[in-house]
Formats: sequence, structure tokens, C-alpha cells
Amino acid sequence: MSDRGRKGPLRRRRLPPNVSRRLNLSPFAQIPKERRPSGTHLGRYTRGYLPHVDLPLTHTVTFRLHDSVPAAAIRQWRADAKQDPRLQSDPERAAAVYRRTRRYEDRGFGACWLRRPDIAAIVCRALLHFDGIRYELHEWCVMPNHVHVLLSVGTKAPIGGIVRNWKGYTAHRANRLLKRRGPFWMRDYHDRFIRNEDHYEYAVGYIRRNPVMAGLCERPEDWPWSSCSKDPGYTRPARGDL
Repeated sequence: MSDRGRKGPLRRRRLPPNVSRRLNLSPFAQIPKERRPSGTHLGRYTRGYLPHVDLPLTHTVTFRLHDSVPAAAIRQWRADAKQDPRLQSDPERAAAVYRRTRRYEDRGFGACWLRRPDIAAIVCRALLHFDGIRYELHEWCVMPNHVHVLLSVGTKAPIGGIVRNWKGYTAHRANRLLKRRGPFWMRDYHDRFIRNEDHYEYAVGYIRRNPVMAGLCERPEDWPWSSCSKDPGYTRPARGDL
């Protein structure tokens, strides 16, 4: 069986040298000064209950529909974050916050608008639109109520701006299809920068297997709304066209 079809951990494989060079894998404490926050990049910061690292590195990003987590849970997390100033500088505490949100990811909480093929296709095409221009996509997956992305960003496009553009465009298009108004995505998002090749391989495996773990398909390549789909439910946009 191929790695894509496995439900267990992916077999360890070495990354091609050209991939390793362009991933920019580096612990935050060892990032050279010239690659610390400057210009458009904000470094470490938080907008609420989730900490962020905005640097020209390789990151995982998860963003969710606005109703994918109960409002009471979000209010509690924000209150906890205000009382814990170490959240921004302590990776373990930040990871604990993310683990709370992941409890709801695959339960199908909320309206799950991304189950609709037309809306899922809009999100897929938005992710792909600036691939190779503003960022480089490695893996991605559109789930019923959230989206996972593994990408590398350069020095000119901050990760917050990239996510904001994805969410703004797709929310406008999706709300038109749904004939509704109001928030579509949750205001904040989760990101983690990739520290080494093991972390990268874990992220690849998690994103590919997410539909399988959620019981949506038997093999990762059977899910039509991901980077490893053998029968995609979307068409890649032409330059300048969504």
C-alpha cells in the first residue's frame, strides 16, 4: 500500500534537497536577525486567544467557519488568554489552546457549509490562485467546517495578509451562494512554523489523513478537496482568474 493510503503514520522519507533548501526550517530562537520581524512581518503576536508567528518561513495554517466552535468555548479561551501573558512566548501553552479547538474540528459542529461542492471548490481555487507567486503550497485540505494548509511564505507577503485575502474573497463568494449575510469564517486562525523535517512530515501526514480520520473517505486521495486528490472536485484557476 502506498503512503497516501495508509491510516497509520507515514513511512519516514528524506526530503529532496531542493525542497529542504526552500522550506526555511529553523527554530524561532535560531532565526538570524535579518529574518526576524521587520517591514511587513510582525514576528510573534496575538489577536485574541491564539498566538501567531509571522515570519518568512514554512507554516501550517488552520482556519475555521465562524460557527465551528461553540461561542461559549471561545469566550472562555479569550478570558484565559488575557490572564496568561506567557501564552505568546510559551509554545506548549499555545499548543494546548490549539488542542482545545481541534476537539471540534472533525465532529461536524456548525453548519459545515464547506460540505457543499461549489463552496469547497471556491476555497480550493482561492488557495491555488497565488501559489508560486506570493507563497508556495505544500499540502492543503478543505474539510466540512475548517481548512488546513501547509505553505512557505516569502519576505514580501505576511502570513496574516495571505489568510485575510483567502477568507475575505471566499466569504464574499460563499455568502452570495448561500444567500446570507454575516460572518462566514471565525475571526482568528491558527498557525505554527515548521521547526524541522520531522515536523514537516508530521504536518504532511496529518493534513493528508484528516478526511480519513474524520470518517469522510477511506484513503486520502479519495477526498476531492485536497492537494493529494486523485479526482479533484475543482479546476486550477488560470493566472488572474478565479
